[in-house]
Amino acid sequence: MAQCKACKKKGLFLSLNKHNLCSECEQTVGTRINEISVEVIRQHKAIENSKNLGSKLQNTKDFLENLELLDKYESQGIKTTTPSANELISIYENSGIELLNDEFVDIAQIEVSGQDSYNRKMKLFRELENQFNYYKSNFIADDELLESKELLDMQIECTISLFYGNLIDNSKNLEKNKDYINARNKLEKAFEILVKEKEVFGDGEDLRTELNDWIKNLDSKIQTPPN
Repeated sequence: MAQCKACKKKGLFLSLNKHNLCSECEQTVGTRINEISVEVIRQHKAIENSKNLGSKLQNTKDFLENLELLDKYESQGIKTTTPSANELISIYENSGIELLNDEFVDIAQIEVSGQDSYNRKMKLFRELENQFNYYKSNFIADDELLESKELLDMQIECTISLFYGNLIDNSKNLEKNKDYINARNKLEKAFEILVKEKEVFGDGEDLRTELNDWIKNLDSKIQTPPN
């Protein structure tokens, strides 16, 4: 005997639609399922087509939330999508962290050859850091997320430390070649990083003092051009 999976109405001649719903429930529950299904398709296309990580994550969040709504209907025996919502959730539940990891790999491969490339890489890393925090607030903060965030933090620290070290080495070489002005410019950039990146250098008081003394020493070597 046929039975509507929503209102539980039974009848030998009861007609059910593709969702296992009677004609009355088709007008309410069936319409709602169709609306959610349309949104699921739209959000999936948006995830595939968007080039913006923030948009991808937002659409992934909405996509999974709508699949969970459909899954609640399916738990009552009401058919929704093919594949089922539960199957789609199992396929896409980790897609958010996969997006973050892909972006992380792309940024990590950027070579730092100077101030501009360093600024660009750090800007992208900081934006990615914000997206990790968004993910942590809106998705499940599982071990995979925590491990990926730890790798990101390490990569950021490594990028800062290496560039700082390169500036110091360049300053030494420039000073050795008596290019005191450019040596001083490099030290000023190193000093800015030292002050800004407290998470890497901590208070950095000793280093700041050392750089200040070095800059003063270079100032004394820089000759004022004749009038």
